[in-house]
Amino acid sequence: MHKHPDLHKPIEELPFSDVFKLSAKQMQLHTLADILEYDSASLLRKPGFNYHFLQEFIAYIEKNKMTDLLKD
Repeated sequence: MHKHPDLHKPIEELPFSDVFKLSAKQMQLHTLADILEYDSASLLRKPGFNYHFLQEFIAYIEKNKMTDLLKD
């Protein structure tokens, strides 16, 4: 199991854009672990989640070497 220190940290404490943080909160996605429960297609079907947010999320995951946690 992956033990990255940011996995269960509130998204509002992480270096995401203010718009990303607000949208995640509105979708009740509070941590990276919450977002990682979904594959990209499922995330994009959530109202308010778009390709810009997906790109921002994936960039963060890649930068922090957590890509092994992404679902296909």
